[in-house]
Amino acid sequence: MPLDDLVLALQRFVDRLVRRARRGRAPTPGRRRLLVVQIDGLSRGVLEQALAEGRMPFLRRVIERAGWRVHPMFVGLPSSTPSFQLAAMYGVRPDIPGFHYHDKRQREDVYFPRAGDAARVERAQASGRRGIVEGGACYGCVFTGGALQNLFTFAIMKRPSGSGLLAALSAIIVLLWVALKSTVITVVELARA
Repeated sequence: MPLDDLVLALQRFVDRLVRRARRGRAPTPGRRRLLVVQIDGLSRGVLEQALAEGRMPFLRRVIERAGWRVHPMFVGLPSSTPSFQLAAMYGVRPDIPGFHYHDKRQREDVYFPRAGDAARVERAQASGRRGIVEGGACYGCVFTGGALQNLFTFAIMKRPSGSGLLAALSAIIVLLWVALKSTVITVVELARA
């Protein structure tokens, strides 16, 4: 079994374990779902080249076998993560010049990792709009997009959503898994070089 397949099988096992610990059973098959993967700084040209050269084997397999599609998306300038995510999640033209800026109208410094800043900006700029992930899950983003389940999202960093102790434990499991997986993959890649 190739290393990629072994890692993916282990990833599926950990995902199922965390899902059951947090919310119970897997989603019902047949329902339409949406998965958005944002890779900061990755241009379409570099993505297509990496797929063609076999440097993204998992993504290439799911595109070919599972019928996923890659769609370009332009949400305006600046192309900062907060600006992109707010536009994508709420369909607004955000008034966010960067990841860290001074808001002259509010007379305050805005820095998204700081507790409360992302939540305040999301409330103000989404202004009652329905988020693209309403009722779903959001992981590792600046804003929630209306998701019920949030993990490592700046807008609610100090109050992750989920169900009690199991939600907290699953967050730790996910963090440990990502750290372990990244370390192992890095060591393997360095050994190959």
